[in-house]
Amino acid sequence: MNKIPDNDKFILKTDCSFLIDNFIEKLKSKLPNHVIILCDSAEQFIDRVTEVNLFDDDKKVIILKDFDPDSVEALSTVVTQPTDDILVLIQRKTIPKTKAYTFIKGVCSLVELKELNDSQCAVWVREWLEELNIVFSEEIPSYIVNRVGADISKLRNEIKKVAAYFSDSTQRVLTQVKCNEFFSESGEIHFYSIIENFFRKRVKEIFQEIKNIDEYSYTKLIFMLIGQVERLYKVAIFKEQKMSPEDIGTLIGVPKFIVVTKLIPQLAFFNKPKLLMLLDLFNKMDSELRLTKFPKYLILESYLLKAMKL
Repeated sequence: MNKIPDNDKFILKTDCSFLIDNFIEKLKSKLPNHVIILCDSAEQFIDRVTEVNLFDDDKKVIILKDFDPDSVEALSTVVTQPTDDILVLIQRKTIPKTKAYTFIKGVCSLVELKELNDSQCAVWVREWLEELNIVFSEEIPSYIVNRVGADISKLRNEIKKVAAYFSDSTQRVLTQVKCNEFFSESGEIHFYSIIENFFRKRVKEIFQEIKNIDEYSYTKLIFMLIGQVERLYKVAIFKEQKMSPEDIGTLIGVPKFIVVTKLIPQLAFFNKPKLLMLLDLFNKMDSELRLTKFPKYLILESYLLKAMKL
């Protein structure tokens, strides 16, 4: 998560409830001597900021839970005033760049929390499972994300099922079979499963799985395949440079265990020259699928077969 700024006023920009809660917890940890005050409305926020209590020596962090376009004008005269409190405006949606909004941004630090990708979500899942003292193999966190989707709030709620199940159990082992029982399957699972099987040249599995996606989803699949090729090419270059898996993960933005358990093994099937050939094939497939008058699934299958014969 982004570092909390050393400032007394800032805008927290995200619509993810989990990231907001996590940010507030970090505030509490960083400012243990402060009272955290959550305000549901701009009116309540303004009242707490402007109230005068001569007998109250508490240091406060006053948080507006929903900084929206309707509250900008009212807040512009309050937020810009000197205060001994720390003020936080949580902006969940886009606000027009009016003069009042620009004025508020001028006195606040901006903390923008972006949505987490699959790898970042898998890191959180791993941490939660470890906190529960659950035994699991390397691929389980990513497998859970693939089934549930990269929605960190939903993932947190889903992991509570695991905690409840294992609460009285001495055999705390989470397998893929158990994951299938705990977590409903996300529509994304087909794409990630196809990607994984393709780059390990599991021909039978590939042609079974592409039957589960419709023609309107082919563009997304190609986009994901091209993205994986580009990622693997970078890994191949960094590996040639004798970089450690940890350093490679840092450079491409994925955890070390993903590099070790997924990306490097896939290079055994597709080396650098083959990756460049794959990229050319996928771009041709994308172009032909857009223009063809023939059934698109036949084009997709033929190109995937060519690719796996490289």
